[in-house]
Formats: sequence, C-alpha cells, structure tokens
Amino acid sequence: MPISVFVSLKSQKLYVRQGNEPVFDTKVAIAEPDRLIGTHVFTALDYANDGNEVRWNVVTISRRTAYEDDWDDRDQRKRRSNQSYAPPVTNASDAAAALERVSIPADVRARISKYVWPGSSLIISDEELSKETGPGTDFILVSSDEPSGALLKRKRETPPPSYYYDRDFYSDRYYYRPSNRYERRVPIRPKTLFDWW
Repeated sequence: MPISVFVSLKSQKLYVRQGNEPVFDTKVAIAEPDRLIGTHVFTALDYANDGNEVRWNVVTISRRTAYEDDWDDRDQRKRRSNQSYAPPVTNASDAAAALERVSIPADVRARISKYVWPGSSLIISDEELSKETGPGTDFILVSSDEPSGALLKRKRETPPPSYYYDRDFYSDRYYYRPSNRYERRVPIRPKTLFDWW
C-alpha cells in the first residue's frame, strides 16, 4: 500500500502514514527555518529506470490570504465560465529547492524507501498538521490566513458507537443494518425466546 509522507517546517518533523493510519514520526532538520518553504505536493506516478527509480509529479499550492481579491466569488465565476482559463503552472525549481532544504536521516530514508511506489506522496509545507488529522484520515492541513472560526476551537471527536435500527416496526422479524445520523437509532437488541413472535 502506498505511503504518505508529510514534512512540516513549523514543527520540524516528518510524519508517515499508510492506509490512513500513522506509522511513525521523527525530527528532521530544515535549512533556514526562519524562511518560508511553501506547500508542495510530490506524487509518485510510475517506475522509471527499469524499476530502480520513481517518476514524480509536483504541484505547488499557493497560500490563500484573507479576503484576497483573486478569490472573489465573481472572479471564480468568471474563471469557471472561461474555458480557456489556464491554471497557474508550478515552478519545479522552487519545489526542488524546498526539497533540498530538508535533511532526512539516512536510516529514515532507508525505512521510507521500502514502501515508496506509484501512488505514494510527499508533502512539504510551512504549516503543521491540522487537528482534523486522526484515525481514518490522510494528512490534513489548513493553508490559509483566513479566520478558521470553529476549526480552531473544535475538538476532534471519537467515532460514535455502532447503532442499528429496525427497518419496519410492524414486520414479522427484525432487520438490522448500520444506521447513520439521519435515521432513527436504537442499540441492537439481543434475541429473546419469543423473537419468532
């Protein structure tokens, strides 16, 4: 299964997740820690050089500032209606320079390289992980200067317990299946002697 690697300038740490679950994290050294590094997403596309190397694609995510005119709703509608609008091109040299600033210990490199194949990703960012990152998620980060509102105050909740419900109150027997928050929920009931009634 491909892995995801996240490097944070703010926390000076490297995180590894696989199958949306944490594997390990470790401290790394980033040159010029007082200078922003940007947010760059490297994705492994395919094998190269007879399988000895991996071909990578990179996308740089520009930081969105609060109330930026470029993100005005009217401008967004114009871009959607203009079929000839071309998205900004990633500067590969900036992404490569960001990668060169990160010093990963040799033993960590060796451990990660065993699980890097097409579909794996490497994210380098100024930001630290969002508190929304948790069990069953990939890396989540907020790259915006806009007020985060409830996102800053909200605590990550643990998954709710499994509830089940009877599909038909008047049916001859009960049918159970997982419910969601929009359906009537009752805990699953154990079978009794008169369950056939």
